[in-house]
Amino acid sequence: MSTGKNRLLVSMFVPHFLMHALVSSLPLFVPLWLGEFEVSRAAVGTAMGALYVFLGGMSIPVGILVDRYGSVHFLRLYLFGTAAAAFVMGFTGSFLGLVLALLGIGLASGLYHPPAFSLLSRQSYASSSLFAYHNIGGTSASASARS
Repeated sequence: MSTGKNRLLVSMFVPHFLMHALVSSLPLFVPLWLGEFEVSRAAVGTAMGALYVFLGGMSIPVGILVDRYGSVHFLRLYLFGTAAAAFVMGFTGSFLGLVLALLGIGLASGLYHPPAFSLLSRQSYASSSLFAYHNIGGTSASASARS
């Protein structure tokens, strides 16, 4: 692979791995949240469900915006937004703070897939192997977070 192709691959693989690692590891914290915040399983499940709705619901609007404004800005927003929301989640002392942090993670993580796929597909040297390696990043993170 060429240097440019390697750089693109790494710049897409690592954020994809991080996004799926974070989102896939969150259910591991549910027992801790139940004890810490003394809330019902339904409340925590609803908060987790909202995260996934926000994550998936961002795809179409972000895809439209990526077509208009480009991919790089949205990838940066994803990285900084997800990091900020995860940081807040680590220091929150209330269930409301946890819910807001989870929603922030969902919103920020929802910024990843549309610009990543757009960026990969617009490269003149893009090949199916780039998409395959990109997908390995997400899948390996999901698998490792649950093992």
